[in-house]
Amino acid sequence: MIKIRKFQEKDRDAVFSLVEKGFNEFVRKDCNEKGVKEFFSAVTEMIYHKPAGHVMLVAEKKDVVIGMIDIRDSFHVSLFFVDKNFQGRGAGRALIEKGIKLCVREKDDIGYIEVFSSVFAAGIYEKLGFQKQSGVQEKNGIQFVAMRRYLKNQ
Repeated sequence: MIKIRKFQEKDRDAVFSLVEKGFNEFVRKDCNEKGVKEFFSAVTEMIYHKPAGHVMLVAEKKDVVIGMIDIRDSFHVSLFFVDKNFQGRGAGRALIEKGIKLCVREKDDIGYIEVFSSVFAAGIYEKLGFQKQSGVQEKNGIQFVAMRRYLKNQ
């Protein structure tokens, strides 16, 4: 059984390790060195310093962190990673759906959730109901695809 819960301080190292592994395996090839530094600077800030406006959830199975999502300002997915051994098993969908519920609770007039997806993850986001808003773009050395999931019946 996969459990979704709010991030706790005790999760920091496990979440960082999960993100680092996923990034290195699936995302790094779409970044230059400046992008890699930019990414890990932002990740360190989100995980270890918890900036205002960010909410992080984790997915765990048998007390092991297998996925995470960070949402900024109740509408922007900043980070979303699932351990490759658990991809395609519902952990990612559960994280997205729980994250959307939190966003709607915070902003009841919200019309969409957005993400700047890695090139690798764009197809995964499409399966989760997101639509491409652009082709591949680059900012600060990181390639991404702007995507949105429009929400009905807010």
